[in-house]
Amino acid sequence: MEIVIFSEADRSLSKKHYKVGVLASDSLMDELDADQLFPCGGENDKEIAAKLYDGLRYFNHTNVDLILAEAFSTDGVGQAIMNRLSKAASDHLYQTK
Repeated sequence: MEIVIFSEADRSLSKKHYKVGVLASDSLMDELDADQLFPCGGENDKEIAAKLYDGLRYFNHTNVDLILAEAFSTDGVGQAIMNRLSKAASDHLYQTK
């Protein structure tokens, strides 16, 4: 399973032949389409950080091939969020735009 971090501006990624999961803030969920969706909270970084592990564990128990994760601000708690996503992605990290 790969994790791809995408910016809010890049919504043109297509599913192609992969089963895709999306891990993103609630505000993006209505604008995205995927095989599996996991909303990780509102605009509050602490709420997103608290739900991040739940989202990663959720996708571990699904049949998705690829996880698209929203890129978050690296200020304050956002730095810890992005660090955790980077570690989860290991060598399969691709940042778009």
